Amino acid sequence: MLNLFDLEFEGVNKVMTIREAVEKLVNPGFLIHLGATHTLSYCFCYELCRVFWGRKTGFRLVTPGGGINIELPVCGGLVKEVVTSYAGHIYPSPAPSPIVQRSYIDGSVKYENWSLLAICQGLMAGALNLGFMPTRSIAGSSMAENEGFKFIEDPFTGKKTGVVRAIKPDISVYHGWCADSEGNTIMFPPSGEGVIPWGAYASKKGVIVTVERIVEKDFIRRHAHLVRIPGYLVEAVVEAPFGAHPSALYVPEHMGGGYAEDYDFIVDFRKATESEEKLSEWVEDWVLSVDHEGYLKKLGFERLFYLIGKAREDGWRRELKEKEERISRSEEPLSVERMILVGARKIAEKCAKKGYRIILAGIGGANLAAWIATYALKEKGYPVDLVAEIGFYGYLPRPANPFVFNMANIPTCKG
Repeated sequence: MLNLFDLEFEGVNKVMTIREAVEKLVNPGFLIHLGATHTLSYCFCYELCRVFWGRKTGFRLVTPGGGINIELPVCGGLVKEVVTSYAGHIYPSPAPSPIVQRSYIDGSVKYENWSLLAICQGLMAGALNLGFMPTRSIAGSSMAENEGFKFIEDPFTGKKTGVVRAIKPDISVYHGWCADSEGNTIMFPPSGEGVIPWGAYASKKGVIVTVERIVEKDFIRRHAHLVRIPGYLVEAVVEAPFGAHPSALYVPEHMGGGYAEDYDFIVDFRKATESEEKLSEWVEDWVLSVDHEGYLKKLGFERLFYLIGKAREDGWRRELKEKEERISRSEEPLSVERMILVGARKIAEKCAKKGYRIILAGIGGANLAAWIATYALKEKGYPVDLVAEIGFYGYLPRPANPFVFNMANIPTCKG
């Protein structure tokens, strides 16, 4: 009788290759939801392009933010609509993408710009099977003109209240650290959608997860508190080491560690978008002529291990040492440095005057200004916490890298 209670494996084996997952589960016309930041599966984005490149598949993409993950499918003619909070280059500084610009100007792709919060709230409404979700995020901005935003009367107060329509993707795709063959997936923050991956629960036809490694059910049971996507939502499990590359994947060091962003790769792609000829060569070299295994071989072990080392909690010290010699010692600041310092002083003054305890860091110059203001206030003994759009709370920026997604800052977070 005791055998009845043995913890044997249960559940359907959903393991398949990325090619099988795309061909089996993705159809033309689908609304595809892509995870963000460290849960964004670039492995899936590349394979989507390999399978459908040059075909007018009419995909609609929804994602909290987009760079290469949006640009490549748009370049390949796969996309007719994008819902996002950002579509463009992100490193070394935010800038317009020629790919996005061309598709917007010629009308081949419709872009609907929402706030990060509104996208999460739309997915939340979809997950809860509601038609809409109230929001205070969009009213008063040009985003209020979007088709997906309306004003209604609050039935309790009679006041005008903004609402965003529900987002119900056909399929959602996330990258995680590990999963069992049933699809119970462990992901670490930042996810870009909060603690709950709402897109997974909102999707009509389930979830594709790509992971660094597939583990046994026993491992999942021992770490059940880290599971963010339950297996019953998952339709395909794909083992794809470095599946988030060129983005980073944060994994705490005591769990094995992750890998850092590949800035050189991101910059090379940005340069390639400057001309259609360069872009065509880049796409052929890095996407169309290789599969995921070939992609990793092309990157090379040395480069991949460098990214692993860079992700260590003390990796910023080495990065600072490498850059220290290039730091300008000029007493005369550049105009952009003046702008950032003035912005930082104004932020610090306003916090002290108004009693603010939270500083939300933006992107670009606003990001650096928020960082400097935070340290200036702390130096004066003023309690303030720095937060960032993708899920950093109470962090203290490490030197040497001003990128908003810099994973060296993650271990300093309070939550």
